[in-house]
Amino acid sequence: MNLQTLKPTFLRSQHPRKHPSSKRSPLLYVTLISSLLLFLLYFFSLNPTSLLLSNSPKCPSHRFLWYAPHSGFSNQLMELKNGILMAGILNRTLIVPPVLDHHAVALGSCPKFRVSAPNEIRGQVWEHVVELIRSGRYVSMADIVDLSSLVSFSLVRVIDFRDFMSLWCDVNLDFACPNEFNAQPHLLDKLKECGSVLTGVKGNVKCLHAVNEDCRTTVWTYQNGNEDGALDSFQPDEKLKKKKISYVRKRRDVYKTLGPGSESESASVLAFGSLFTAPYKGSELLIDIRESPRDQRIGTLLEKIEFLPFAPEITSAGKKFALETIKAPFLCAQLRLLDGQFKNHWKTTFQRLKQKLDALTQSPLPIHIFVMTDLPETNWTGNYLGDLSRDPSQFKLFFLKESDEVVIQTAKRIVDADHSLKFGSSANIHDGTDQIKKDCPSEVIPDVLLYIEQTLIHQWIHALVFIQILQPIQLGFSREMDSKSKRRISVENGDAGEDLVLATLIGNGDDLGPIVRHAFEMGRPESLLQQLKHVVRKKEAEIEDLCKTHYEEFILAVDELRGVLVDAEELKGELSSDNFKLQEVGSTLLVKLEELLESYSIKKNLTAAIKMSKNCVQVLELCVKFNKHMSEGQFYPALKTLDMIEKSYLKNVPVRTLRMVIEKRIPLIKLHIEKKVTSQFNEWLVQIRSSAKDIGQTAIGHAASARQRDEEMLDRQRKAEEQNLPGLGDFAYTLDVEEIEEESVLKVDLTPLYRAYHIQSCLGIQEQFWEYYYRNRLLQLNSDLQISSTQPFVESYQTFLAQIAGYFIVEDRVLRTAGGLLLAEQVETMWDTAVAKLKSLLEVQFSQMNSATHLLLVKDYVTLLGCTLRQYGYEVGPLLETLNKSRDKYHELLSEECRQQIANVIANDTYEQMVLKKESDYENNVLSFNLQTTDITPAFPFIAPFSSTVPDACRIVRSFIKGSVDYLSYGTHSTVYDVVKKYMDKFLIDVLNELILNTIQGGSIGVSQAMQIAANISVLERACDFFLRHAAQLCGIPTRSVERPQAGLTAKVVLKTARDEAYHALLNLVNAKLDEFMQLTQNINWTSEEPTQGENEYINEVVIYLDTLLSTAQQILPLDALFKVGSGALDHISNSIVSAFLSDSIKRFNANAVMGINNDLKILESFADDRFHSTGLSEIYKDGSFRGFLIEARQLINLLSSSQPENFMNPVIREKNYNTLDYKKVASICEKFKDSADGIFGSLSNRNTKQSARKKSMDMLKKRLKDFN
Repeated sequence: MNLQTLKPTFLRSQHPRKHPSSKRSPLLYVTLISSLLLFLLYFFSLNPTSLLLSNSPKCPSHRFLWYAPHSGFSNQLMELKNGILMAGILNRTLIVPPVLDHHAVALGSCPKFRVSAPNEIRGQVWEHVVELIRSGRYVSMADIVDLSSLVSFSLVRVIDFRDFMSLWCDVNLDFACPNEFNAQPHLLDKLKECGSVLTGVKGNVKCLHAVNEDCRTTVWTYQNGNEDGALDSFQPDEKLKKKKISYVRKRRDVYKTLGPGSESESASVLAFGSLFTAPYKGSELLIDIRESPRDQRIGTLLEKIEFLPFAPEITSAGKKFALETIKAPFLCAQLRLLDGQFKNHWKTTFQRLKQKLDALTQSPLPIHIFVMTDLPETNWTGNYLGDLSRDPSQFKLFFLKESDEVVIQTAKRIVDADHSLKFGSSANIHDGTDQIKKDCPSEVIPDVLLYIEQTLIHQWIHALVFIQILQPIQLGFSREMDSKSKRRISVENGDAGEDLVLATLIGNGDDLGPIVRHAFEMGRPESLLQQLKHVVRKKEAEIEDLCKTHYEEFILAVDELRGVLVDAEELKGELSSDNFKLQEVGSTLLVKLEELLESYSIKKNLTAAIKMSKNCVQVLELCVKFNKHMSEGQFYPALKTLDMIEKSYLKNVPVRTLRMVIEKRIPLIKLHIEKKVTSQFNEWLVQIRSSAKDIGQTAIGHAASARQRDEEMLDRQRKAEEQNLPGLGDFAYTLDVEEIEEESVLKVDLTPLYRAYHIQSCLGIQEQFWEYYYRNRLLQLNSDLQISSTQPFVESYQTFLAQIAGYFIVEDRVLRTAGGLLLAEQVETMWDTAVAKLKSLLEVQFSQMNSATHLLLVKDYVTLLGCTLRQYGYEVGPLLETLNKSRDKYHELLSEECRQQIANVIANDTYEQMVLKKESDYENNVLSFNLQTTDITPAFPFIAPFSSTVPDACRIVRSFIKGSVDYLSYGTHSTVYDVVKKYMDKFLIDVLNELILNTIQGGSIGVSQAMQIAANISVLERACDFFLRHAAQLCGIPTRSVERPQAGLTAKVVLKTARDEAYHALLNLVNAKLDEFMQLTQNINWTSEEPTQGENEYINEVVIYLDTLLSTAQQILPLDALFKVGSGALDHISNSIVSAFLSDSIKRFNANAVMGINNDLKILESFADDRFHSTGLSEIYKDGSFRGFLIEARQLINLLSSSQPENFMNPVIREKNYNTLDYKKVASICEKFKDSADGIFGSLSNRNTKQSARKKSMDMLKKRLKDFN
């Protein structure tokens, strides 16, 4: 019988379709022609965006089936069987693929729903096949597997892939050798171009129907009841669903889905993806066709493909290796050790092999083992294979290598046989000739090692079983075994066992040639002959026994058959008579029936024509509606109309050509709409960016107004609390918040965005639009974050920050209203990017600013930006942290500006008491800083105890506090007051106190200036409490919380130190002036002979100066400072009087001089007492007085005026009357005291008893002081 090849006449399907009567009504054809003309007139009148005809590719005249093999040879062999089955069911010619390189194409995991799409795997297979042809390594599966039995019985038609490529791509590969491909690049380009169509990447074309169903969605069945469309038992589990795997597997009848009457019926090529299947969880992964009871042809095909033999050349090579090389019963061991998951299970594989070999230790040794493994022999050392090879007495190992002669010769015979071209060729199709193939030198021979090994395993199991061959150990492999190789035959040793084996082989119809050959080679032909005779005798005996047992039944059966024959003849005659009568009666009925059927046919045709006309009218109306929407730019209604045409009406269009035109035109229309909408969206992007600045400025303006209202309300509440009004608890504070609608801020139309997103969603490319929107907005953000290099930042910061605010207000609106166009994570990413760049930019700009005012202005606008965006849910904390990093820089600039102002104030001060002429001056300079000492308003003009430095400095300090609070407010600090207090304290110490000390220590001030500075410092000390209360008021905390003692300023203590320094400088100046007056003591006559009646002249100058000094001090200094000044001056005068007696310029003095000094001292004591009481110091210092600071001079004068000066040496008297006098000073002064006249007669005239006694006492004192020293 000739092989079934490709011919124009194909096999008729086993499932014939029922066709209506061939008689058609003329009205039907008229209606169809009219509809066709209407459609042509309408569609050719459409605009460029409407439906147009296009050229279609030329299709082959035959119907083919192609699939995409993958993975290793076992998978490819399984898919070949499934491809044969599918081609037989669908009555198509199977395109037999080549043997692909091991895992050159991978599918993935069906159970995990992670597989390559059918069009992807088809594309990979096509590219790999082209590479195999180009490199000369092309070997067809028909060259390896023997398909002749299938083709010879007309079960299926096949064609080699190379022949199909020649037909499909309109090239003849027989005229090009592999080494010529590189010289013909146009040939490769043409193959790749037509391959892109065949893979289905460009969708279904006229010639091709790409089957995109795979194991994730479909299980193919055939004649399996009502299962078509039912859910398969295996579906994605919950774990896979959590990974967003939402496939639904349905069981579909392949004949109903892809056979006659389906959409794919007219396609020349039906292209599947993978046809790999395997049992899994009670079902099949892709194909579940095990039997076909209603289709005998497919049932026969299922039996035939259960075991597909290898090519005769490969089978012969396996037999030859077994008989000529092994020459004995052998064990087959398949060990897969280096591929996939098997490389992790060496221990288990070797353990199972060892267990099998241990069970065979009773067999004759050595045990012959054929090893099929992917582990090279050089790597056997150190594992169980190495141990077996080193023990030849127990085990004899055999294996094949690629370099073996039997392998090489087999490959050459495969190439020479060229089985694949025996089943149809492109040459036959083109011109009918048979032998036009170009002879090419064989560059690469195929690798047939694996096939010969499998032949040894699969083919020789039953052939060698008569000598107790053990079945192969499949370790690490899962191979398909034919039904014969799966039988297990246990045979006993001896002649009986051998007879049983021979009987079994003869009963199975197996070839006995190898057994006969082996018997002669082993020298046992007589034994075999005896066994055969014994089997013949046994069979004859069995037949004889059977006949003897049932001979009576045989006779009865023959008699019954003869009776049945007579009855059959009678029945035949009766049937013939009845049939004649039936033919006569039914002929009239048949005529009527034919007329009735014709009427039914006409009715059916009319109904179909009316229905088709209605469909045409509906489609035309929808097309008119569509064109109207397109002309008006209403793309969404146009898309809805187009979708309705495509899904509801297109499949009902009766004219196939028009339907195909519409189908091809719909993608172009969608592309046109997409471009138009994208253009409108791009315009909106430009418009929204230009509007962002106005949006941001409006929003920030509302935030500033709200902040101002809050500050005013808090200020009113704080003043009410401070006034402590009665019934304050009855007051209710209401916050009047102006309702601001978002639309008033967001004055921008987002309709183009919504429309574009909605239309893109309808087009099914919403994910692409998500990415496009996000990418463009991110580019706009990066552009907005770039500051101008031509304009200073101080001038452009408001515009810059308003642009950023407007950008994120728009993004928030899009996030909330655009229905998933923008994700919260994307907005957060954009905000994080903006914050990072803003922080970096602000840090750089702040570091370059040299004006506190500029820095404060930028800071205020940044906080308003943060307040605005916080309302929209943005996290502005990191941005405000940047302001905290710059607060030291701001306060340094602010301190420097205030330092210069205070320095100017001090330099311009006249150090005169301020004269406040009216009440407004009093309020501005005294009350506004709480500098008053009483709540009673004084009479005007009022002379203040301080100079102009004090109120001016207070104003500067107050402005510093205000600037500090302004900068620190609305930041991340919750305790602004503490930070303000720290900076204020530092400012008072480092700036105000330092400038005052510099003035004091400058040496250019006089007594009045020093006294005024001391008075100013005292007032500034009191002002520190005002500064604290003012800071607390600005920070919004109760003032009572800062009136606690521990809440004071450190600067207050430091100012006290400065005040003491001022007092010290004042006393130094006063003492210097007093020293000038005390120098006049040198003009006193210390040895006057006449007693002095009054005071000396110098004392009047001293008293006048002291009176002026204390009067001034009483006006401007506090009483404690007045006491210090007065006591210091009098103490200095007392020391000066004592120093005058100790002066080297005074050699001696007498009692008259002492009497004069005593008169001076009395005047000073009187002045001191008067001033002490008149200034009110006596009420404060009740136990003290100014007189006490003249005590040293007083005790010295009393001692010199005493009648018994020697009492000084009496401890009791000295402690009581002379405790301030020093021994040495007294001794030096007493040595100068001469109580006698200097004249010649002085001793005579002045001698008397009293003077003599005092002189003796003085001499005694001198002597005792001299002895004491």
